[in-house]
Amino acid sequence: SKRGHVVRAVGEREGEVRMLPLPTTRLYLVRLLEELIVDGVNEIVAAASHETRGSGGGDHSVQPHAGGVASPNQPYLVTPALQAKSADGLYHPKHIQAQAFLSAFAGFLNPVWFATLLEGCREEASASAVLRLMVLMLQASSTFEATFRESGEFGPFAMSIPRFSTCASIVISLLSQHFGVPILHIHSLSTLDPVNLCEVFDSEFEREGENTPLPQTVDPSNGIFALIAECAGRNMQLISRDDELRDKAVLANRAILYLVSHRHETSEAFRQHCSSITFLEPFVQSLCLLYTQKNESGPQSYRRRASKLADVPEGISPIERFIGGSADGENESYAFLMLMRQIISHSFRVRGAAETIHKAYSAIPTHATADEVKALHLVLVEQCALCMDEVLKGDNLLFLSNCVGALSVFLDQQVQGFATTEAHLRMVKAAVKVLGVLTDPQTSSLVMASGPDHSLVVADAGHICRLVCVCALRWSINRGDGDLQTMLLELINENIELLLLAPSRERIVPVGPFPNVSPGSHLFPYWQSDSLSRCLLDRAATFPDLGDSTKDADMAAVAPLVVSLHFLLSATREDLRSLAVSVMVALLRHRESAMSELLVAQFDRGGQVETIDVISRGGFRALLAAHEAAEMSRGGKPQSVKRRYAPFFDWFEKNYDTVQILFDSIEQKALAKFPALEQSTIEQEEAVEKAQKLVLARITEQGSADQTILSGLQRADLSKRCLEKTTEYHNRWKRQGFDDLASGATKWKSALRQMKGAHSIWEGGQVVVRKKDLTLPSYFSTLRQKLEESGGKNDAEIVDFVGRWKLDLSEGFERQRRRLLPNHEFHGLYNVDEDTEYMTFPNDESGENGDTDFLGGPGQMVATAELLKDLNLKRANPSDNQVDDFDEVDDVQTAATASTAMSVNESSVNDPRNGDGENSEPDEESLNKNEDSSSYELINGLLQAGDYPERSYNVRRCTGLEVAKALLLWCSDAIYVVDGFEQTIGEDNEPRINRVEKEQTIFNVTLRHKNSNVESKANSSTVNKKASRTKSAGGEQPPSEVIYQHRSKRISFDELYAVFRRRYQLQQNALEFFDTNKHGTLIAFDGNGEREEVLGKILQSKLPNSIFSSTYGTYVSYSKVMANLKIKIENQWVNGKISNFDFLMQLNSLAGRSFNDLTQYPVFPWVIADYESEELDFEDPSTFRDLSKPMGALGEDRAASFRERYESLASTILSEDDPPPFHYGTHYSTSAYVLYYLMRLEPFSRLALALQGGRFDVADRLFHDVGKSWRNASGNNLQDVRELIPEFYYLPDFLVNSNGFDFGETQKGTTVDDVTLPPWAKGDPYRFVRLNRKALESPHVSKHLHKWVDLIFGYKQRGPEAVAAQNTFVHVTYEGEVDLDSMDDPIQKASTIAQIQNFGQTPKQLERRPFTAKTIAKAVKDNVIDFGTIALLAPLTPPLRVAGAPHRLKIRPVMTDTIKLGVVEQTDKAVGDVCFVKGQLMGAGRACTLLVEQKKYIRFGGLNNGLSVHTSMISTRYREVDKLLTIHDGLHRAPICAAKGSRDGSCIVTGSIDSTLRVWRYDGDCLSLKATLCGHSGSPIKCIGLSTTFGVIATGCAQGRVILWDLRSTTFVRTLQHGTTGYEVLSVSINNTNGNIVTLIGTCLAVADINGLEIASERLQELNGPSCAVATDCPEWMEDGVVAITGHKNGEIRLWTLDYDKGILRNVLVLPENPLTSPITSLRVTGLERQDTILAGDMSGRIALFKSVQLESMSSQELNEIIEELC
Repeated sequence: SKRGHVVRAVGEREGEVRMLPLPTTRLYLVRLLEELIVDGVNEIVAAASHETRGSGGGDHSVQPHAGGVASPNQPYLVTPALQAKSADGLYHPKHIQAQAFLSAFAGFLNPVWFATLLEGCREEASASAVLRLMVLMLQASSTFEATFRESGEFGPFAMSIPRFSTCASIVISLLSQHFGVPILHIHSLSTLDPVNLCEVFDSEFEREGENTPLPQTVDPSNGIFALIAECAGRNMQLISRDDELRDKAVLANRAILYLVSHRHETSEAFRQHCSSITFLEPFVQSLCLLYTQKNESGPQSYRRRASKLADVPEGISPIERFIGGSADGENESYAFLMLMRQIISHSFRVRGAAETIHKAYSAIPTHATADEVKALHLVLVEQCALCMDEVLKGDNLLFLSNCVGALSVFLDQQVQGFATTEAHLRMVKAAVKVLGVLTDPQTSSLVMASGPDHSLVVADAGHICRLVCVCALRWSINRGDGDLQTMLLELINENIELLLLAPSRERIVPVGPFPNVSPGSHLFPYWQSDSLSRCLLDRAATFPDLGDSTKDADMAAVAPLVVSLHFLLSATREDLRSLAVSVMVALLRHRESAMSELLVAQFDRGGQVETIDVISRGGFRALLAAHEAAEMSRGGKPQSVKRRYAPFFDWFEKNYDTVQILFDSIEQKALAKFPALEQSTIEQEEAVEKAQKLVLARITEQGSADQTILSGLQRADLSKRCLEKTTEYHNRWKRQGFDDLASGATKWKSALRQMKGAHSIWEGGQVVVRKKDLTLPSYFSTLRQKLEESGGKNDAEIVDFVGRWKLDLSEGFERQRRRLLPNHEFHGLYNVDEDTEYMTFPNDESGENGDTDFLGGPGQMVATAELLKDLNLKRANPSDNQVDDFDEVDDVQTAATASTAMSVNESSVNDPRNGDGENSEPDEESLNKNEDSSSYELINGLLQAGDYPERSYNVRRCTGLEVAKALLLWCSDAIYVVDGFEQTIGEDNEPRINRVEKEQTIFNVTLRHKNSNVESKANSSTVNKKASRTKSAGGEQPPSEVIYQHRSKRISFDELYAVFRRRYQLQQNALEFFDTNKHGTLIAFDGNGEREEVLGKILQSKLPNSIFSSTYGTYVSYSKVMANLKIKIENQWVNGKISNFDFLMQLNSLAGRSFNDLTQYPVFPWVIADYESEELDFEDPSTFRDLSKPMGALGEDRAASFRERYESLASTILSEDDPPPFHYGTHYSTSAYVLYYLMRLEPFSRLALALQGGRFDVADRLFHDVGKSWRNASGNNLQDVRELIPEFYYLPDFLVNSNGFDFGETQKGTTVDDVTLPPWAKGDPYRFVRLNRKALESPHVSKHLHKWVDLIFGYKQRGPEAVAAQNTFVHVTYEGEVDLDSMDDPIQKASTIAQIQNFGQTPKQLERRPFTAKTIAKAVKDNVIDFGTIALLAPLTPPLRVAGAPHRLKIRPVMTDTIKLGVVEQTDKAVGDVCFVKGQLMGAGRACTLLVEQKKYIRFGGLNNGLSVHTSMISTRYREVDKLLTIHDGLHRAPICAAKGSRDGSCIVTGSIDSTLRVWRYDGDCLSLKATLCGHSGSPIKCIGLSTTFGVIATGCAQGRVILWDLRSTTFVRTLQHGTTGYEVLSVSINNTNGNIVTLIGTCLAVADINGLEIASERLQELNGPSCAVATDCPEWMEDGVVAITGHKNGEIRLWTLDYDKGILRNVLVLPENPLTSPITSLRVTGLERQDTILAGDMSGRIALFKSVQLESMSSQELNEIIEELC
């Protein structure tokens, strides 16, 4: 073993080891140094003996010393602890010479040398020799001892020496130093036998007696016993192992504890040492470590911690809970506590036990958790109680006074907040017991004691006991623990006369005043032992002490007790009220004067003195009378407390307010007498944290950190490197703190987001419920059903009710945004308590009447000629318009420089204006100002390691209608958009970075039950918009504070897919970035110059995955790329290679439309005109809207009105500055229209609220009926010409009020909830969206769509063609029509822009000539198949269907082979994956997955818990197939059982048998971990589905659970719900066109959408049942397409279609001529332009390729049949 430097020789006997040469050399050199030191000192001493005896005086030779061996008969080093003094107290004659000799060695054998040597030791022999030599130097050399103390003593060795905690020589050396025994006197022991060890040390103790000094240290954490305790703690960790080390660790700890305990019994000096902080602090710290170790692995019952009395486990003592097992000798941990008890027990038998107990309590480790401290304190309470029980049996009054002192320690712990529920109860019991013994006449000590002694102790005991009871009772009330209140009141009630020291024959109570005690008095030992505050005079008292004013001390207990009783008199529990009455009566009897003083008070009311007396006139005196009457009438019929004391409680309730005023004043008196009482109710966690901060402060003041030995390490090379790199490292060190502070908020926010929901951080089962009915009964019904299904098991899955969802803004296939994510911010944003009843939202009576939709309001503006003239806008010069991006001309590279763009290297560092912001409270004025950051390093904290900003720009990040000020940072490999900062130029003309305040908006909305019947309008509160904070219930509004949320978005050049010029606020000043995850980021610059500068730099960068990818360093023309892209898109559409939807989305993007800007949202046409029929006929042209006309020209009557408007406006134009005429005063696309459609879906709901001033619009104007909206837009409303948005064609969720908003009722009494759909949708939003999309892709729309494109994006958008087409809008909506630069006033400019934005914005004009019509190809022409059209029809043919005859499904096998990859060392030949590349069919083994694009495959499942990467085919880089490329070990903690790679191979997801998943980024050579996902509750992962298109991971396990994860954020999304339980998930696959998930669980085949809603399922037969399944990429609008394929155990392969309306899967084909006969183990669907190929592999290792049959290869008979079917 290299680490141990130990090898076993050949033929060597077991147990014998042989050290390697290097450690052996080190061992002998260290022993040689020991011999040189000892022999050298002996030579000096021998010379002295020779001088004394004369030349003839005997033999003066010195016996040589052998290193590592005991030499007891040393002439000088025999008593090093006595500083070489002889018995007469004189130094040895050669003492100075000997010390000089030792100092010479100490010059190079310094602590640094020992620390370095021990750090490098890896074997026990050399480590023990080094430690022995160091101890020898400590005991012999005063110079070394001084240097050792200055270097931090034993603290720096806390990491090196405990590694050898089981070594006998190491332990003996440590113990010799601890007990002050010369190391040369101690013989080595092979094993640490406790008895033998005691005999060895006892012989030395007998030699030295009590003169042996014990070690002293300034810092207990650096003392020798701290190191011994550290070794003992490590041994406790080793005890949990099951090997030889465990036995050695047990022996070592037994020996240490036995010796310490034995020495404690025999040595008074050591007993005093054990009571010091030097011993107690490290010992207590080791106890905390003991608790942690035992409770991490102990039984559940031992780990249980109680917060209330009912939670305290029965039958298990605190000690058993602490050590995690039974309290007996078999438990190795019990010996530690027995030693603690031994120390505490001894302290009770000497004066001042309170000080020792307090030290044990106060030794709180700074690293200990609150649970550890609470558990330890509870054990100390029990230990003290047991020791007090022993003492109370004796007859020594001093010992009894120590019991009172222990009670004062309990009280001190109470007032500091350390006591727990159980501790409070135990403390009260102990206090009552001690006081009872002290006042019991039968106690022998009281009979023998004199009066003053006894009176002093009893008076102190009574006072402390009362305060203990008061604190415990107050604590129980604060926690609301009724059981604890009952127990405490019972104890107080039973012993109330004892606590009040009421005179009685049954007890001895003090007589006379409390005596004055002086230090010389015989009473002083009792007086001092009675109270902690008297033992620690330098420590401020935490509770009132009995002194000159006994009355004040008594009032300190009575006043708070009365306040607590007043509270309990109003309790709901009968027993509490009864006990409170009894205690109150006792106080009225025995503390009459004090009660009268408290219950009668005078108050100043406006200059008049008012007396409140609650003790007479039916008050508490009546309570006393009623109680006496009740006592006399005992034995009668039992009555309730309230009835028994009816007069009092009637008075009490009637005068409650007056009584409350009085008791409030009593509370103030109580706090004045007992100030620390208020702190006694704080949380234990807070108390522990406060104490630990004090410890840290003390350590800091002592400067112990500067005393460590590490600071004294002097290595020449290290110093040289530090000097050379001081300048380079200075800035890095300086900004490290800023990095941590700045990035902390962002990282915490990310961590908290992962912790929300489930399965991201914590392992465990989870069920996500997604229901449209968001009622609490439905939630509990689901929970009950799940628990019943689990059979009541302890590991029942947790149900997570996720009722609030929001749209994921990332884009998928065809730029569709389909996925919903859990909306954890919903309740905070809308200030809604999810547990409250849903209420109806009040309608706004002030709204306009009528049957119109969204006619106006804050979000929309209707343009009139007068309004346009009032704006006074100048027309822009046409020559100033920006050159069309799609003209094929090269860009002119401008050298524009931004006034605020700057080089970071030129920036200056600003000093903070107000000092340290963390330590100073900002005033209101400073909060209203921007805060300058101290330097640019603050921004660096938000960046990835290695990135540094080279240039920065002021930008605005735009998301919908939300705009945030931000900085764009240019780094060498990426750009950043960081919210919350702006850059300015300071007075010194130097750039500065300022924080920008961000307002947190909260909306108050009302929700109601789904489908609830609303009969009347509720009087709920008005919806308001509140900033930053909202009032809490019943509380005052807290002061506002600035919240900085610096969101940082990094866009790596490697992940940048595209960047587009965008228009923002009518100005060409924005860019929109898209990464490879299809996530868009829109930023607006201050001007066009900055934008072009950044765009130019991006185009010159290396963009490997971008549409701008080119040879690095070559110039890329943005205009050429855009022009080529537009031509490519148009050609693809014309030739039928892309869908109509995709074509429109691409045009919108090219025209500047963006999802990130609601004012320029993508625009789509209405295509269906029939919203009345029960069914749609796509063969009937009347079903469709006339796409050659704009919406305003559809209805002839309305169109005539618009033409008249245009002509009227044209006739009023007098000059060029007058606004040009227009047909429509409103636009077809505005932000208001977008939110009108999407108001039910988050995050658009909150944007709609913001647009409407914090409330939803009047119900009649909300979007609630599709047919009505069509009628208004197509002919009924002169102010409505709106078009649609893309969501109408793919997203049904925006039509459903899934968040339960209350939109009110219309004028006709109709509740606005889900959108009312046309009859042909059958009330199903999924069907509505599917048919809408089917209509968009229909031949009729395809034939005419180019006409609508001409109106919106083409030549009919402007000019005479637009006028002729009746397609002109307000001129300010067109790009370049308004000269905003001519406005000098920024306020006027901003106001004008805001008004213009409400008009809407027309897209950029893409063409000045007509768009080419789409080629509508037909397979049959003139009753003959036109084979030339098949290529045009193929791309949009459903998967696996016959191109040209999509109703036909005919597939035949084409190729077969056997697998050759990944089968070596595989037990069978089962196929795990298969692919077809360049005419080559390849398969890999069961534990393999192919990375097709990278021409590699990965293999997993080995015992290395990792995977290996191999070549799958010959490439230009690799000329060998199945070549091992890389091996990656230890990727999981258990073997990998499933893996899946993305299409491009850049992402790999692995699943292990330990149920964990890990997401890896693969760059071709190495794997980097992106995230670990947990959620399958210990069940092995069986299959993985991965879609980078939608950013989804789907995983299945052996328990049948299917979980969806977000690939982009690597967080849990939802669990798929299915009715199949107890079966293994065989397959999970994702459709890359719509995100649907196909699952095969047992024999159940199911299809769910991307949001977890099950669409259809089919349970297949178990005989020859399914063995695997795969999804195709069939979109839902292709209703005849194959959606899933299953492989079966008999080799069958079946194809399935989906009936969406009925929710049924249909088996449409079993592949004929199938060459596979074994169970199918792998399936893949592939193809070039479309999916027309099936790849399959079976258990026997055979693989096959099946392909859809083409029309050309069919027989004439089949062709004739097809002709008849198509015609």
